[in-house]
Amino acid sequence: MNTRIARAENYDAAFRDAGSIQYVVVHCAEHGDTAQENAAYLAQRAVGTSVHVWVDGAAVWRSVLDVHTAWHCGTRGLYFHPFCRNQNSLGVALCGEKDENGSRQFSAQTLTRAAQWVQHWC
Repeated sequence: MNTRIARAENYDAAFRDAGSIQYVVVHCAEHGDTAQENAAYLAQRAVGTSVHVWVDGAAVWRSVLDVHTAWHCGTRGLYFHPFCRNQNSLGVALCGEKDENGSRQFSAQTLTRAAQWVQHWC
């Protein structure tokens, strides 16, 4: 796994123990860039959002250490799950390409890498 840590403005660096992590949230990378490009973007810009890892068909890139809280799950008090929060979850973003209908498509390699990462962490 490659590492390029996000700017401090994009996550909470307060330490948490592994026992506090109860969920893994799998996201779709909005721009479809490679994992490396997304990690570089968070390292260079203060955008107020992040995930722990980016996954594409070629690599996994870490942006936030597991012991820190990435900002990927809900925003400004608006949550879509009754219990999953940034503080008790890990964020994984899949990088893929949009098809002619605008739907995001992921390669088999991307899906396999993501599944392996989640399995390894669990």
